[in-house]
Amino acid sequence: LKKKVKKGDKIKGRHYTETNTQEGEKRKQREENQKKTAPVLNRLHGRWEAELNIGIMLVENIYVLLQKLAQDITDLRSTVEKLQATSNVLTQRVADAEKRISEVEDASTSHDQQQLKAATDKINNLENRSRQNNLRILGFPEGIEKGNLCAFLSEVLPEVLKLPTEVAIEMERAHRSLGPKPSSGQRPRAFIVKILCFPIKEQILKVAKSLGEMEWQGHRISIFLDLSGDLQLRRQKFAPVRKILRDNQFKYGLFYPAALKITDNGETHSFTNPEAAQKCISS
Repeated sequence: LKKKVKKGDKIKGRHYTETNTQEGEKRKQREENQKKTAPVLNRLHGRWEAELNIGIMLVENIYVLLQKLAQDITDLRSTVEKLQATSNVLTQRVADAEKRISEVEDASTSHDQQQLKAATDKINNLENRSRQNNLRILGFPEGIEKGNLCAFLSEVLPEVLKLPTEVAIEMERAHRSLGPKPSSGQRPRAFIVKILCFPIKEQILKVAKSLGEMEWQGHRISIFLDLSGDLQLRRQKFAPVRKILRDNQFKYGLFYPAALKITDNGETHSFTNPEAAQKCISS
């Protein structure tokens, strides 16, 4: 038994020795491996550190750029707000200017229209005053005057107006109204006659009005004032009202230039507007 134990102890000691030897070899192998891999690891570590530094620098640069961009955006927003404020001011100024210009244009247009109307009225008045000795005579057939209208009317007018033969109607000139000669069956052109003496012209109109209908050799003759076209239109607008007045036996008169005077129960009303006259007689 004693021998066996000793032998076993030897086996156990050899086993420990072998184990230590193996561990030493492994440690040695590891150390050799570490020596071999150390340069590679060092290079990798250096590369990673460099890349990390580059990444940090990039992040720092991006941060700086973002700060600059944020500042630029702030400045841009401030500039836009200033531009918006300036634009609002300019818009208001333009609106005010347009309003003033519109008011000036309206006032100027109104003034021009008033001036034009006043000038037109003066021209019409002068034109009609230049015709104050003129008469417009309707109804005589074309060519009846045989080339001498003044001589024809001097002989015929006293007959038409039933004036004494000794009454002389002196004329400065006479002619047919302007326009083409009408064909057979059409209405003959009027005579435009300038009476030399204004009172004689007024007397002729008074007699013609008192006679009413006048005839000469079967032709109905009418004598009127010779008025401008514009004034004739203004007076013609009273025709419907005058018909109503005649039908209702009102006393009225159409006076120069275009004023209708109506007498009712001893009271006289004057109208220059046909609508106002119509409204008055309707009420």
